[in-house]
Amino acid sequence: MTMNGQEYFEQLNTVILSGQDSNDAQTYSWVNSELIEKERFKFHSEIKNAKTEAIQVAFPMEESTEIISKADYLKELRKAGNRSESAADFIEYLGNNLTIFSGTSTENPTLIELYKVVRSNTIEGKLDAIETALAFY
Repeated sequence: MTMNGQEYFEQLNTVILSGQDSNDAQTYSWVNSELIEKERFKFHSEIKNAKTEAIQVAFPMEESTEIISKADYLKELRKAGNRSESAADFIEYLGNNLTIFSGTSTENPTLIELYKVVRSNTIEGKLDAIETALAFY
């Protein structure tokens, strides 16, 4: 078998974790964009679909790619949304629990928008909305 330099380089760039090819996984930024576009969704349904379809989420880093199930990623987002009173708290929670978000600025506009969407689709967010609506009466 003969290999030229370019084929060898391509083989070195492929990162396989847990028997999954990272090219088959969705990137976390794509998943975030998908949630922001939906605005209204049910975490339970999204997690169930992700489990059924066995979707993986890739977190590309400088030297490797971390892959987790989309269901686990959505669970982390839901936990972060429920436990956070502000976008800064949300981003800090993600930074403490998912390495890709470590050191992320609390002023990141995409994550702030993601917080708004995630929070509005969690129990705590819905309770906040009810409280706000009842405050006017």
